[in-house]
Amino acid sequence: MEIDSEKLMDKRVTIVGLGLMGGSLAFALRDKCACIFGVDPDRGALNYALNNHIVDDTFTSLEGILAETDILILATPVCTVLSLMNKLSTQNSGQIMVMDLGSTKSDIVHAMNELPDRFDAVGGHPICGKEKSSIYFADSQMFKESVIVLCSSLRTTSRARFLAEQIVEAIGAHPMWLDAELHDRWTAFTSHFPYLASNVLASSIPKDAFPLAGPGLLSTTRLAGTNVDMMVDILISNRENIVNVMENFKEALNELEVILESGDTTELKGYMQRGRQNYLRFKGKDD
Repeated sequence: MEIDSEKLMDKRVTIVGLGLMGGSLAFALRDKCACIFGVDPDRGALNYALNNHIVDDTFTSLEGILAETDILILATPVCTVLSLMNKLSTQNSGQIMVMDLGSTKSDIVHAMNELPDRFDAVGGHPICGKEKSSIYFADSQMFKESVIVLCSSLRTTSRARFLAEQIVEAIGAHPMWLDAELHDRWTAFTSHFPYLASNVLASSIPKDAFPLAGPGLLSTTRLAGTNVDMMVDILISNRENIVNVMENFKEALNELEVILESGDTTELKGYMQRGRQNYLRFKGKDD
């Protein structure tokens, strides 16, 4: 079959994990595929998804639904994605395109490489989200104009690439193909360490200072509100890259400490200006 005849509109999509990310994806894909099945052990999440017409049908496990699935999307924590990958290899199913939404990619892509060749597998990571992790905060517009990183595996066929890009386009996002290891190295800087910095800052504030917590503190500690269980999976799976970022950060912090102790306002201004300029660059407002 020619890949340009592979239309998302004709595909039955099963999303495993109806939290914020999986629920939002199901919401965003409504009317853009043949049907959407939701899989989650939480019956409350399943009932919410069904009652709010986010999915067409729900299941508490993958058993029995793979035969009805064309595209399988794993929207669970990283460790659960890896566990599901191991189970997939024993499933007696036909040709299925598999995609995940995990926040780290190296371990997941390695697991995809081990899948039987009847699976077309692509790693994925939406660069968006909220600190709330429940389907009750699902938002069909959450992916709009965001970047979705896509990572090839040994099981990524041209068909899988084509369908993955259709999914990204359907939800209003932009695809970025990256090597899995490069993805993990970059996200240690842009996502995983910022969560840790936010968490450490929130942990270090004395309770007596809480009445003075204003918008600046709330914005810089927002990530600390993220689901801890989910973040532990991410941090452990990318710990080597994160430790490297922490070493860089400690060096920068030590430099700042020396400048502050010296009282040199020129050095202090130059140091802070470098950070400001970098911030404006990645905000797209370089002055």
